[in-house]
Amino acid sequence: MSFREVNELRKIGRLDDALKMAQADFRLQRDHWSASALFWVWKCFCEKYISNSEFEIACKYIRDMESVHPLLNDLDGISQKTLNSLKRKVSPDFDKIERLSELSKNGNEDIAYKDLCVLRNNEQIDSNLHENCGWIIYRYLKRYYSECGSYNARKALFEYIKLNNPRPSLLHSQMLNLAVSVSERYEDFKFLPFLKLWDVNSFSQNDFRESFFDGKTIAPLIERIISRCFSLNYTLNDVIVAFENNNDIDIDIIYNAFSKKNWFEAYNKRESINEFINIVNKYLDSVVGKQLKNESHSKILSQYIRKLPENRIAEFIPAVEKWGMDNFRKEDWKREKKEDTEYPSLVEKTIKVYLNALKSQNCRLSDASNSFEVLLAKAVDVYTDDDQAERYLGLISYSKGNTERALTIYRKLLLKLNRFYVWKELSDITTNRDLKISALCKALLSEPKEEFLGEIHLSLAAMMRDSGLVSNAKKELEIYKNTYEKNGWRLKSAYFDILNSLPSNIPTIDSNTEFYNSHLNIAEEFVFSDIEWITMFISEPYVQKNDDGKEIKKAKLVSSEGKEMSIKQNQLQPSCKRSVGSCFDVKIYKQDDKEKIVLIKSSAKLISDLLTPAIGYIDYYNKDKRIYHIVDENKKQYLLKTNNKLTVGNFCLFYRVPHNTISTSPLTAIFCNNIDFSSAVEKFPENIAVVDHINNEKRIIHFLFCTGEDIMMNFEQTSLKLDVYDFVKIRYIEKEQRVKMEKAHMDSRSLIKKRGVILPNYKTEIIRKVLQIEKLESNIAIQKFPLKIAIVDGINDTKQLFHCVFGQNMDIIIKYSETSLRPKVGDYVKIRYAFQKVEFGQNKRKMLDISSSEQGKLELKKTVSGNIKIVYKDGKYFGFVNDYYVGSQYLYGIEDNDTVKIDVVYNGQKWSAYKLRKIE
Repeated sequence: MSFREVNELRKIGRLDDALKMAQADFRLQRDHWSASALFWVWKCFCEKYISNSEFEIACKYIRDMESVHPLLNDLDGISQKTLNSLKRKVSPDFDKIERLSELSKNGNEDIAYKDLCVLRNNEQIDSNLHENCGWIIYRYLKRYYSECGSYNARKALFEYIKLNNPRPSLLHSQMLNLAVSVSERYEDFKFLPFLKLWDVNSFSQNDFRESFFDGKTIAPLIERIISRCFSLNYTLNDVIVAFENNNDIDIDIIYNAFSKKNWFEAYNKRESINEFINIVNKYLDSVVGKQLKNESHSKILSQYIRKLPENRIAEFIPAVEKWGMDNFRKEDWKREKKEDTEYPSLVEKTIKVYLNALKSQNCRLSDASNSFEVLLAKAVDVYTDDDQAERYLGLISYSKGNTERALTIYRKLLLKLNRFYVWKELSDITTNRDLKISALCKALLSEPKEEFLGEIHLSLAAMMRDSGLVSNAKKELEIYKNTYEKNGWRLKSAYFDILNSLPSNIPTIDSNTEFYNSHLNIAEEFVFSDIEWITMFISEPYVQKNDDGKEIKKAKLVSSEGKEMSIKQNQLQPSCKRSVGSCFDVKIYKQDDKEKIVLIKSSAKLISDLLTPAIGYIDYYNKDKRIYHIVDENKKQYLLKTNNKLTVGNFCLFYRVPHNTISTSPLTAIFCNNIDFSSAVEKFPENIAVVDHINNEKRIIHFLFCTGEDIMMNFEQTSLKLDVYDFVKIRYIEKEQRVKMEKAHMDSRSLIKKRGVILPNYKTEIIRKVLQIEKLESNIAIQKFPLKIAIVDGINDTKQLFHCVFGQNMDIIIKYSETSLRPKVGDYVKIRYAFQKVEFGQNKRKMLDISSSEQGKLELKKTVSGNIKIVYKDGKYFGFVNDYYVGSQYLYGIEDNDTVKIDVVYNGQKWSAYKLRKIE
């Protein structure tokens, strides 16, 4: 038995056989498949008896179907819909309701609705038909709600409410939609009471989803219903209470609708300040203490900040407290960037206006609420570049008696904001008298403009007086007085109080600068104790122009490890040396991958304690830039600026300025001292060379080193009389130089280019310059050059030369004029030679000495036997023995397939025959 067999019998009308088979299968195993087979067979029997109007028998089959229905996996609800349809068909009023439904669907909605009302008044309609009744009411109301009058529209809605149809359902949701339309048409319709009758737990899952119509997005039904409640001016609490029993409705949906409604009302009144503020205040009174994080709530605060008049700024504090300091969204913390300008976030604007509101009321910072302090603390963590937020957090903490927290904040703040007023505030916060004085001294030395320092001079004068330093106190008062009188400002009473408390006839001092400098340590230790000192030196003073063209004197500082920092020269104390090589001890603070010098002072160390001097050759002098170019023994080039007069061609001691990055450009150097030529030249490379060529026209001598490099020298650089093949010992410098590729070299690289490798049009060459030269005996010097065994593979009497091969792609041409030796092809020779390394192609070689030799380590010739194959092509002929080529000059008297013996020699790339013998 199987589900498929039962279905096949059922479909061909053999219901009795199908029923027997399904019942037997169900008795054996009760599962989805056996129950489903039985369910659909009974369904066919039920329809059969309904068509014969035998409703009692049909009802019996419906009860049977209901008994097995729980065993079905009715995920799509088809079997349940089938049951419902059958129940309706066996209802006594089915035909009447079906007739009214057809009238309703075919344009007679009013007739169908009125007849339904009469029918319901006369008898009780089976609940299985209530959904059909509901659709009849829906079609009537949808068509006539706007013209039937408030009473009839409300009556139709309540007629629907009395039905016992499935809820939630599509019909139930559509009726709620119609109720919204009725509420918009008739003011006397009580929407919220109707919503309670409709039951807020009757929303379907689709009512929480967006829908789409005609290319537009339609908000979920739940959101539209809640928005309608607020449009009807129900209060926030009324709506919350109405929906509180539905756990699926997030309170944020209600809050969002309420905020959006109030935002539109406020925005539409934005041109009338009083009306706008009244709407906002009424809204804020409704949301006090509630967690609202939505876009409209943030827009209301943003617009309130923009529109609040300056003379009413005091109203901002109670308003934002009602709005809720913890109601900022993630988006409210983000700054907005338009083009190249970054604008403050809503949080930053709120903080600024709140602080201004405190100031406008002459309030103390201690009056700031705890919620504002929490917001400010979070802002400090988020906006690491906003030093003022951190500063105000410290001041608020201090004003509320939390001195330790304030000191912790200012210790961190002063690492980033080394400003006079911050040092002054540190002095105000701390109870440590020594730290107070030290912080005031730091403040005075951190700001060059006396117009900003009046209060600080008065505070320091009072503390000096209390410490018995009356002369110093008097000097502070003089500075204060001179500045205020110069600017026409009125002297404060505190000045006279301190002055009158000082004894008469106080000795006058010229300056308090020494006092300031001697009292810095305590404040610096308080702030910078966790940062290590680093010694750096000035590598280059320079002038930088800012955006408005103003010149700023700066200095580049470098450590011995190559760390670089720049600093304004006015940050160095006047007593500090500012010349190249001057050393300073600095403390560097790093935040968000940015570094800044927070403390700097003259160092007891000298540059010689940091760097080891090197010897440099003064290669040339750039008069326009007043820069010397020097080269060290490692081919590195440096730029040297100095006021000392140096001589090109001489040597000097210098300090290499360390660099963390690799650079092909000349590096920076600092002058140390002149050095004697004879002692310096020994630090540079030395090599044995032979004169390769002399160009009398250009007065240049070309040398080849025994190691394959070459070097050139002008006649004027030596008094020696040199000829080609003379041997010398040369001391020289090397430097790297970037040169453009020659076309020949570019062409030779075409194969590489075809492989997809893009090579630059420039290359780096080593340029050498002779420093010292000495002539050598040839019998000693020649031994430094390479010696190899070669074989003669070709002789050209016409050109008076022969060709020798050392191995693969290694050869040399020797002219008759260079030797009296006249070898034959196949002879081994021993050659001493000089060579020049070439980047592309074969190295250039120059023979220095040659003699006959026995066979070398490499086999460069051999004898081969075999039958010759003669080939005729294009009027020419040649032969092959095995794979060895034989030229026509060796084939006289030789026939195809003759047995021959040939002698072959290796020419650097392939084997060539140079002798042939026929074997009889």
